[in-house]
Amino acid sequence: MSDPQKSAQKAFNELSFFILTGLGKGADVGVDGKLWQVNQFSGFKLLPPGLHLFVYSASPSSHSAPDTISSGIGVRHGLLKFFGKGETIVESWDNVEEELEDL
Repeated sequence: MSDPQKSAQKAFNELSFFILTGLGKGADVGVDGKLWQVNQFSGFKLLPPGLHLFVYSASPSSHSAPDTISSGIGVRHGLLKFFGKGETIVESWDNVEEELEDL
């Protein structure tokens, strides 16, 4: 195995992943003080071990149930999580209930 492959394998084994599905286009998502508005989002990769703050909110047009009037602004939610070495968490966002669901 070459040096870049060894480095990548070491990072994959030692760093963590937070997989978050279900956020639609225009949703806000952030980690540790950084915030982005996303078009497609699958999660965060290669997180160092330690405490991380994740924030997320539904996209303006998808956070209400069908056939209801929406204000266009989703409530921002947060998750404070301590990641150990090589940990992976998989969650799914429910746009109607505006909550995370374990997968």
